[in-house]
Amino acid sequence: MPALFGEPGVHSAYYAGREGKREERDARNNAKLVEQLRASGERTAFYYCVLVLVRTPHGYADVERIQRDLALGGFRLAPEVHTVAARSHAAAPRVPAVAFCQGTPLRAEIEARDFGGLDAVTAMAEAALAHRFGAGPVEGRMQAHVVAVTR
Repeated sequence: MPALFGEPGVHSAYYAGREGKREERDARNNAKLVEQLRASGERTAFYYCVLVLVRTPHGYADVERIQRDLALGGFRLAPEVHTVAARSHAAAPRVPAVAFCQGTPLRAEIEARDFGGLDAVTAMAEAALAHRFGAGPVEGRMQAHVVAVTR
């Protein structure tokens, strides 16, 4: 949280200590957070939750791994790999939120975990993008590896 200079950060589950059961820690964490916000004089707060997926649902990007996997798959000749870099442009944060949450294999990961429904997760992603980049146009880097291989 900006008012707390980034606290509680990635260790928010243990913000007020590691002792006790989860419910007890949650209560202490919330109490400490409210106390710290009061002391800062700030009355608004927001919190980011970052989800890390062990299986990457979108983005097979390690060229050495791609080459190794192709060799293990029976391709004897080395693949030709061309990396294409570009810029993406969207009129508003909703566009990339829908694109990633609903238009990539990430959708199946979201649906499998039932984070409150696909629409709710898409809205959260849109809000996070708007907070970071503003409500207007969004622009960012994108890259793809184009792989050609012969058996």
